[in-house]
Amino acid sequence: MVKRSFIIIIIAALVLAAATAGCAAGPQEYVTVPAPMATQANEAAAPVESTPMSTLTAEPTSEPTPEPTPAVQEATVGFVGDILMMTRQIADAKTETDYDFTESFLPMKSVFESVDIMCADFEGTLGGEEAGYTQPRETIAPATEENPNPTNPPMQSFSAPDELAKNLFDAGIDAVTTANNHAMDRDDAGLFRTINVLRAAGIKNAGTALSMEDFLTPCVIEKNGIKIGLVGATQILNGTAPKIDAENRDFALTRLTEEMVKSQISACTGAGAEFIIIMVHWGYEHQSTEDESQRRFAAKLIDWGADAIIGAHSHCPQPMEWIDAERDGRAISVPVVYSLGNFISNMSQEYAKIGVFARISITKDEGGVRCEELACLPLYCCRAVPADGGREIHRTLPCFIENGAVANDAGMDESVLRAMQKAYDHVAAVCIGEREDIHMIERSEIYAGEA
Repeated sequence: MVKRSFIIIIIAALVLAAATAGCAAGPQEYVTVPAPMATQANEAAAPVESTPMSTLTAEPTSEPTPEPTPAVQEATVGFVGDILMMTRQIADAKTETDYDFTESFLPMKSVFESVDIMCADFEGTLGGEEAGYTQPRETIAPATEENPNPTNPPMQSFSAPDELAKNLFDAGIDAVTTANNHAMDRDDAGLFRTINVLRAAGIKNAGTALSMEDFLTPCVIEKNGIKIGLVGATQILNGTAPKIDAENRDFALTRLTEEMVKSQISACTGAGAEFIIIMVHWGYEHQSTEDESQRRFAAKLIDWGADAIIGAHSHCPQPMEWIDAERDGRAISVPVVYSLGNFISNMSQEYAKIGVFARISITKDEGGVRCEELACLPLYCCRAVPADGGREIHRTLPCFIENGAVANDAGMDESVLRAMQKAYDHVAAVCIGEREDIHMIERSEIYAGEA
């Protein structure tokens, strides 16, 4: 017992000496880590090494990484109305070797290039030279004793040279609807040939198809990360046009029926389309207001899945509006253009020379895909020669107002400028009226960098 006490005293003395030596070493600070408990009551705790504070590095406090905000993606789509190629236009486009419609569209090239996707209503066919190009409409026969009540002649039928397709593509047209009352002007063969010629020129089409497989292959265009589906449909088919062959009726021409339109919308969404545009041929000709059937079909089209509705057929501009609706439990607002009027034609009525370029802006963000803008630009079509020369040919002119007057970008004479001013005023009154949610496109929006 005495021996054990002696040993304990010696150990205590040694510990005290070590502590004294440590204090003499200077002001170095240490952190003492508590020793682990002894494993047995009769075992001494293991010695613990001390670590200087200067050698410890505190772990930095890191802020949680925020979730990245999805990028906002935007795409613009432009539209023009009826492309009608009549006898005089085709004759004017004849060159020594072929046909060239380029000058007809030159004034619109910058307008077309200002949007991401450019669409039009191709009203007529590309039936080929052998099938015959557009001929003048027959006049009604005079009344006679033998025939006191002569019947109206057949509707004029339209077919243009193939060069038109390439000229439209070069002007900036990306896609067209081919569903309209003149789609069968050169029967089934002409309908199918039109599709092939347009596609060979680089233009996509909607509304007519080569087969059931083609009918179920949608027209979907992706721009800026947004997939946009284009559907074409017609309410009207001329009674004097050839009938669609029975074996082609289920796919050749998309009619404005729930079954056909829904199947096209379904094909688009199945291919990933996030926004559906329906270009529809409807209503009555030569009316500057929409009729009840157009309003009724607009509501149905929205119910079937349309996100934007662009109309044609009247040969003159009709009103534009936004229709509010609900889809999948959320509120939506759908832009509706009841008719764009003519884009280019040789029709003689003054209102038939006035058309509209319409533009919608589509946005995609964390809230989904929606249309946020509807805007328009008046157009005027005339057969004239610019002041600096050139061929006398039909041209479609954008009507911009600058400093209270029509901008004379095409170098036209005073009579044309007055007509362009009337076109501007007409579109402002008919298409926009008192609405504040549709605006007129300004020149600076097309020609970037100009005031």
